[in-house]
Amino acid sequence: MRSSWVLTTTPADGPHPGRSAPSRARSRTRSSHCHCCYSRSPWLAEAPTRITGDTWFDLVAGRDIWRHGLPQHDRLMAFTAGRRWQDQQWLAHVVSYGLDSIGGLRLVSLVDACLLVSSLLVAMLAARRLGGSPTWTTAIAAPVMLVLLPTPARSQAFAMPLFVALVWLLTRDARHPDRRVWLVLPVLALWANLHGSVLLACALVLLRSAIGIGIAVRARDVRGLRRPSALALAALLAPFASPYGFGLLHYYRSTVTSGGFHDLIAEWSGTTFRGAPAFFLVAAVAVICLVRPELKLGLFDSLCLVVLVIAGLDTMRNVVWLPLAAVVLLPPALAAWSPEPVSRSRLRPLLALVALAGALGVGALAAGVSSRSLQASWPQAEGNAIARAAAGDARLKVLADAGYSDWLLWQHPELRGRIAFDVRFELLGTRGLKDVTHLEHAAGATWNRPFAGYRLALWSHSANPELVAALLGTRGTRVLAHSGSVCALTRP
Repeated sequence: MRSSWVLTTTPADGPHPGRSAPSRARSRTRSSHCHCCYSRSPWLAEAPTRITGDTWFDLVAGRDIWRHGLPQHDRLMAFTAGRRWQDQQWLAHVVSYGLDSIGGLRLVSLVDACLLVSSLLVAMLAARRLGGSPTWTTAIAAPVMLVLLPTPARSQAFAMPLFVALVWLLTRDARHPDRRVWLVLPVLALWANLHGSVLLACALVLLRSAIGIGIAVRARDVRGLRRPSALALAALLAPFASPYGFGLLHYYRSTVTSGGFHDLIAEWSGTTFRGAPAFFLVAAVAVICLVRPELKLGLFDSLCLVVLVIAGLDTMRNVVWLPLAAVVLLPPALAAWSPEPVSRSRLRPLLALVALAGALGVGALAAGVSSRSLQASWPQAEGNAIARAAAGDARLKVLADAGYSDWLLWQHPELRGRIAFDVRFELLGTRGLKDVTHLEHAAGATWNRPFAGYRLALWSHSANPELVAALLGTRGTRVLAHSGSVCALTRP
């Protein structure tokens, strides 16, 4: 599941834009600069960092689907070539590629930003409709807006408005059950083609169903079991509402149940305060609201917050969901505890103010950031040097950092099938993850053996000093291009 968290070096050191590199030691991973939903960097000041390795993968996968149809096996990379792979996020990839074809990276980034802003606006509207006061809604939503906007452009953004809609529908149904809850079915069906976080969405639907079944059993209402049972069955089937059908079971199993991810990939590791300080702030507010009996949070609301707090603490890739849910769930409880005598008309200026702020942010990006500037911090000279060398010998294969692999393939489509691996670490398997770990740390006597046939290399020496030093120390290695912190090498 691509998603969620991107560890990069600071722009001053040159970009290292891949998803969390699997080879970082745990201590080193923690010290990496994290451009994610909780980045402390001003969004507009570092707009080019919104384009990361995940963004390039979305574009590469979308282009491949457009030209060759839905994949069943990997046909992009060399080291993982032929391995079973279903592109669960195929729809997000095709849409991203279409946006780039129409308006370039600028449009991709703008649509991503609009999805983030709209998610927050819908969450605020949901809070107000559920009884939240303007003051509490603004107090909860304001810091969430500040931490959402720096999010890198990636397929996860397509799922954020769906997540808000899902929480709204389930919370509303928990208060006043009616037929509108069935709208979660098309939401889940669409989500199953956009992002792997649909599993978390299905878990929340199952949670609501379990509560409904428990109420019906307690009341000995046999007819009351039908509705939550049908909803639970739909939630169990929803992740497979895709052209791949139940073939996605292999994809979900290879990502969710892979124990190696937690040890080797930072976005799958436990969340730390340094990595996501805003998550801990929101989690603290949520816990306070849960333990204060006078706030009277509903059972589903409380359990939903607990699930999202635990999910966020378990892996960094899940921290984005709690703040959005908090905007929906907490203002109504806080308003009931501290009522505010305001008229409904106060809603309009509140939403207008937030909408204006979002529009100004998106407009500023549109006016000040071009597609060319979004690519400016990427190693164009080094990538061109690799492409020229590969063009001169069709047998040459490329060993590139996972964060650069898809960018290199996007810029030079002729390298399809000749680059080692990319951000789809689930394709590597347990053995492959260990091989990449040893490679990036140049650890052990056999660190180079699995990749000995890859004679071209593109790596950042600021992010991988051990590997670059080992490559440069190998007799016969020659530097093709070197500017900033990225090296393009040819080796024997």
